[in-house]
Amino acid sequence: MMRHSLAAVLCGVLGLWLSGHSVDAASIPNAEFDAGDQSPAGWTLVEGNGRWVDRQMLEVGGDGKDSARWQSEAVALTPGTLYRFEVRARRISGNGVVTAGPEFANHDYSGLGEDWQWLGHVFRVPDGVESARLRVGQWHLDGVAQFDAVRLTPVMPVHLRIDGFTLGEREGVVDGCYRFEWKLTGPGGNYHRAVADATAGFNTSHWCFTSGSYVTYRFGLPGHSLLSGDVAFRINHHMSGKCALDVSRDQRQWHPLTTADETGETEARLPAEVLPANVLFVRLRADGEQPNFQIGQLRLSAKMSGPAPGDMAGGTCFADVEDAGRRLLVEDIAVEPKPGAGGGTILLTVKNPGSQAATATLEPSGAGASAEPTTAHMASGASQVFRVDLPGAKVGENDIRLKLVLDGQPTVALRVPFHVPEYYRTDYGERIESVEGDVPVWWCPATWKVAPRRVLPDAAAPAAVFAAARHDYQAVQVVVRPNRPLAGLTAKASTLRGPGGATIDAEHIKILRVYYHPVRLLTDETSVRDRWPDALPPLDEPIDVAAGENQPLWVLVYVPKDAVPGDYTGEVSLAAEGFRASVPLKLRVWDFTLPERNHLATAYGFRPDLAFEYHQVRTEADRRRVLDMYFQNFAEHRISPYDPVPLDDIRVEFLPEADPPQAKLDFTAFDAAMQRAVETHHFTTYRLPVNGMGGGTYHSRRDPNI
Repeated sequence: MMRHSLAAVLCGVLGLWLSGHSVDAASIPNAEFDAGDQSPAGWTLVEGNGRWVDRQMLEVGGDGKDSARWQSEAVALTPGTLYRFEVRARRISGNGVVTAGPEFANHDYSGLGEDWQWLGHVFRVPDGVESARLRVGQWHLDGVAQFDAVRLTPVMPVHLRIDGFTLGEREGVVDGCYRFEWKLTGPGGNYHRAVADATAGFNTSHWCFTSGSYVTYRFGLPGHSLLSGDVAFRINHHMSGKCALDVSRDQRQWHPLTTADETGETEARLPAEVLPANVLFVRLRADGEQPNFQIGQLRLSAKMSGPAPGDMAGGTCFADVEDAGRRLLVEDIAVEPKPGAGGGTILLTVKNPGSQAATATLEPSGAGASAEPTTAHMASGASQVFRVDLPGAKVGENDIRLKLVLDGQPTVALRVPFHVPEYYRTDYGERIESVEGDVPVWWCPATWKVAPRRVLPDAAAPAAVFAAARHDYQAVQVVVRPNRPLAGLTAKASTLRGPGGATIDAEHIKILRVYYHPVRLLTDETSVRDRWPDALPPLDEPIDVAAGENQPLWVLVYVPKDAVPGDYTGEVSLAAEGFRASVPLKLRVWDFTLPERNHLATAYGFRPDLAFEYHQVRTEADRRRVLDMYFQNFAEHRISPYDPVPLDDIRVEFLPEADPPQAKLDFTAFDAAMQRAVETHHFTTYRLPVNGMGGGTYHSRRDPNI
C-alpha cells in the first residue's frame, strides 16, 4: 500500500540553530526599489533593455530573441542553508519568460499575468558560497515586464515521515526497493533531502556543471541495507567535457562507476565493492577539458534488506523561519499522517542547550491546527517533543504557524505553508442512514474519485440518488468502508420500480468493482502519489476489503428508450462474512431520450496493441473479439476512438516499377469495418494513416518507406 494524505506535503528532519540566518528587507539592497537618485540604489542593469519606473519598479523589455536583467549588490548568505526567494512581478505586454533568483540558482517563470503576483522558489546555497547577487530579468520576452519588490527568507525543509522513515520528494519504497527518481522541478529547486553537499549551479530544472562542480547525494533508510541496484543520470544539454559518476560508502574512498559526454541517459549497475551499504553516497562531478553541461535527472533503485517496509512515497514542503531566537535548538520537524484526508500530527522537537532549566511553550495557529498552547519544563540539555494535531485542513493552500516562547520571551516562529490536493476532499458524499454497525456504507456521484483512506462523510441520507435520460447509461457509487477486515463481499441489484408499475429490469444494472492503481509518477499539478480509482472490472466474485479502506462499487444503470419518466426505487443487497445490508437506490428518469446519433464529436486515444498485450490474445479472431468488446463499451458511453478500424486499414501497395510509378489501394476491409463503426457504434471521429511517409514523435520515429 502506498500511504500518504495531507501529510504527503509535510514532514521533516533537520537539526538547526534558528539564529544568524535571517535575511530581512534591510539586508537586501533596496528590496522595494524605491531608493536612489538617478538609478535604483543597490541595483544595476547589467544586460539588455530596462529602466527604473516611477522610482519604485524595475522594468525589462525584449523583442522575443534577447535577454535583459537587473542585478543587486552582493547579499550575505550561509553556505548549505535553504532560502525562499520571492519577487513581485507583472507583465505589461507580450509573452515570454521572466527570470529571477540568485546568480547560482536562477528560475524561469512563464505565463506571468498582467496583475501583480508573487513568484518564488526555494534554493540551497552551494557549499563554500557566502554571498551572491540577486537577479530579475527576462529571457526571450516579446514585450515588457515589471518588478516592484524582492524577498529572501530562510526556510527549513519539512519532509514526510511514515512508520519512522523520513522521505523527501521523489523518494519512496516500492516492492521492497528504495527508489529515488528526481526530475529537478518543483519549488525545491536544487534542494532535496538526499543532497549531502553541492557546488554546482542551478537553473530552473537542471544542475549546471563547469570546472570543479559536483553534487553528492546520500541514500539509505535506517535499519535497512541497500543490497543491489542501479543508478542513472540524464544529460539534457552538453557543450563540452564529461560527467563522471562515483559511488562510496563513506565519502572517503570513491569508486568511479561511469562517465558520459553527450546528451541522453546513462545507467550503471551499483558495484559489489560498495554493497551492501547502510548508507550510499552518489557523486556527479564535472570532468574533462573545460566541462560545460547540464544534468536534468538522477534516479536510483536499490533492493533493501528485509523485512522491507510496505510501499510508501515521500514529499517535501518548506517552513519559513519568520523569527529566529538564540536559545532553542530545533532538532526535528515531522508530520505523522492520520489515515484519511486532512489529518495528522506535527511533531516539533526542540532542545534547551542552555546551562539552566527553562519553561518552553508552543503556540500553534492557522488552518486546521489545534489552537491550545502546550507548555513543558525543560532541564538543561533536555529535548522536548511538542505535538500539534491537525484535525483537518481545507483543500488548496494552507498555513500553520508555530511560535515557541521560552521563559515568557518569544524565541522561534515558523510558518509552514502546505497544499492539500483536490484528491483528498471530504466535503462530498452521504452515509446511508439505514446501515449501522461496524461496516458503514456511504454513497457519492460517479464523478468523484474516492481516495482509498478517505474518512466517512458527516452528512447522511436514506438512499443513493442519481438521474438519467432515456437511452442513457448512468452510474452512482456505493462505498463500503468497514471498521474491521471484511471477507467475501458480494453485491446484487434489484429491479427498479417506478410510476404506475413501470420497471427497469435488473438485467439493465451492472455492479462493477472500482479498482485502485498505485500512481508513482506525477503527470500534472493535481497528481499525488497514492492509489487512484480507475479500472472497473466486474464484481463477478467475492472480494475482501481491508479495515479502514474504502471500496466503491460502481452501480451502472442503462435506462431503456421506452422507460416511463419519473422516480424509480430499488436496492443493492450487500453481503459478506458477518455482514448484510440493503442500500436503497433512487433514480430519476428524465422525460427525454438521447438520440442514436452522437451530435458531440469525441476522440479517445485508445491503443489496441496495449489491450491485446494486457489480455494476452494471440490469434486474429481473439483480437477482433476483444476489440469489439472495447468498442461496444465505448459506444455505450458515446466515446469515439481516434481509429475505429485499427485491424482494417486501407491496404496500400506501392508499385515503383510501374510506368508511371503508382500506388494500389484496396478499401475492401476498410469499408466494411468503417460502415459498422458508423452505423452500429455511431462513432464520430476517424483518423487515416498517411502510408509510406514515416512519422512519430520526439520519443521515436519511423522512416519513410516509399
